[in-house]
This record gives sequence, C-alpha cells and structure tokens, in this order.
Amino acid sequence: MMTRLIAGLLLIIPAIAWAQIPLWIKDNNTAELDCTVNAYGIFTKKSTSDFLLQDLRLGIEGSQGVFVDYKLQFDFANLLYRPKINPLLDAKINIDLPNQFNIIAGYQSLEFSLNSIIGFRHSPFFQRTTLADGNLFARRDMGLTLLKKAFKDRFNGSLGVYGGSGRVNPFHEDAGVTVVARTAVSFPTSVKNEEIDIRHSPFPRVSLGANALYSNQHTDSLRFGLPFLVNGQKWVSGIDVTFYYQGLSLLGEWNYAQITPSENTTGYKSPYHVTGGYCSGNYYLRPIRTTLALRYEGYKVNQPGVDVVKASRVAVDYFLDKSQRRVIRLDYCFQSTYKEENLQSGLGKGVRLGLQLGL
Repeated sequence: MMTRLIAGLLLIIPAIAWAQIPLWIKDNNTAELDCTVNAYGIFTKKSTSDFLLQDLRLGIEGSQGVFVDYKLQFDFANLLYRPKINPLLDAKINIDLPNQFNIIAGYQSLEFSLNSIIGFRHSPFFQRTTLADGNLFARRDMGLTLLKKAFKDRFNGSLGVYGGSGRVNPFHEDAGVTVVARTAVSFPTSVKNEEIDIRHSPFPRVSLGANALYSNQHTDSLRFGLPFLVNGQKWVSGIDVTFYYQGLSLLGEWNYAQITPSENTTGYKSPYHVTGGYCSGNYYLRPIRTTLALRYEGYKVNQPGVDVVKASRVAVDYFLDKSQRRVIRLDYCFQSTYKEENLQSGLGKGVRLGLQLGL
C-alpha cells in the first residue's frame, strides 16, 4: 500500500525532472549524481486503477582522466515491486583506446536488439517489445564488450562475451555463456539510439543494423506463455532499420531464434524456432511539444497449439519543457493476444498514464 501511495504522489508532481547533479569536478576527473523516475497508473475495464513505479534509478557516473569513464547505477523500484530482480543496473568501466576501440568491463547492458538499446527517456512508450523486455535474452549481464566507431560515428560495431545468467556473479549455477555481436551503419550522417526525432532532421537519415546472439542459458521459464527463457542452447539473429525526417520516425525490427532445449527442461523438449518483430512510427509536433506514436508487434512460435503472439498500442507524449526531460505519457495497448491481467507485461490490454520524472 505504501509503495502505491508513493507512486501515486509521483504522478502528480510534475515539477520534478530528470537530473544530473555534479558531485566532483577537477581537471579531467568528474563525478555526477544521476536520477530518473518513471511512474504510471494502470487502468483496465475489469479492475480498479493501480500504480506502478517502473523505474527509480539512482547512480553515479564520471571520468578519471581522458580515457576512462565509469558508471554505477541502481533501480530501487526493484526493491519495492520486484524484490527477486537484481536492483543493480550498471557497474562498469569504459576504457577508450584512441583511434582503436573501447573496452567496457563489468555489469552492463547488452548491445543486442534496437528496442532494447533505446532508453525509456528516448522512447514514446512505457513498455518495451516482448522480445526485448528480458524474455529472449538477459538485457544486462556481467562481461566484456569491445566497441568500434568509425566514419564520424556512421559505423558502430560491438562484440561481447557475458556470463549468460544476467546475474552479477558470472559463476552462478544458472550461468553459462552469452556471445553478442552487433553492427549498424547510418547515412548520410550518424544516428543516435533514439526513437523520437526531437531535432526535426532537415534531411532524411537512415540506419541499418544487424544482431547475432548465442546463449546456453540455464534459466527454465515460460514467461507469459512464451517459451524463450529455457534451459538449453539459443541462436538468435535479427535486423533493424530506422528512418528520421522532419519529426517523423519509422522503426522496424525482425528476429529469428533457434532454440534447442536441454534434456532436463520442463517445457518443450524438441528444438523449435521463434520468428517475429515489431514496426512502429511516431511524429513529433514541435510547436506543441507532443509526440503521437503507434506500434505493432507479432511473433510466431513453431510449436503445436501455440497461437501467434501479437499486440498493438498507441501512445501520446507531452513534453513539459524544451529540455524534453519532463514527460507526461499516455500508453494504450488496445489489441493483444493476452488478457488485462497481464497488463504489467507488454502484451496486456489497458491504459498506462504517468510521468517520466527525476529527483
């Protein structure tokens, strides 16, 4: 009850904003306090309203010298709503080797799936797509990533090796190994990982990306009826495309997953594959600081008796100021395979109304 009250209060305090507060600045050594809050109300036909504190992120990020950056970040909403989920989001060091590549070591987000890479503050929706929401792979894990940028950031490539369980301890009993590779090219200029064309690109910009992932994950679970987190081997490949012009943004992503369960899995025993993805579009009305967005996602599980999983949603975002850091967001899932009881997943029907806040 107390957590719902806290989330409800956050919904009616629009004066709070996402913030970065300097803690230490001396020469090239810096440290900043970072905080972000996402909170929304849930409204359905079959139940009364409820509140969910989606994110309460607090962290410190900074640099030591010219070539070393670091970040430590926690999500305290996990302690309130999801105590079984690790509250640690980032504990990493980024070493920049000039004219070569970057080395990122520690607990970090994986460079796989465009929808997973784009942060909530750069998306018009409260909910990620189903495959990018931790169903197909652990979005964060302990490991090592190599990043390479070239041609004025028009080319981005990455290769990473991780513990496979999504836990801080890479030697946990659920651990295995996960290998991720991604490459993306954009033209005629570089493209940031954002879903809204806030800057109203004066000319068309396009980005093409490709992913590959291998995992022998030891987690066995049928989450929301989708057989993705299974004990066994998993090969995943995907492609994505983005287009930006004059406030219009179009995004699409398609993935193919070949899954081979191990002998002791509790779900499906024989190998199977999952195909699907999403397409979305939004337009940013700069004079009234409002974004109108639409997204459809659909997936086919190659197993007898499994229907096509699909969901459609619309969203309206209103930015309270020109910084685009204070946002009132309405996210409505109007068509879905699943019922309203699964609203806290990306596949449940209903309305989410809330704010992107900060402290």
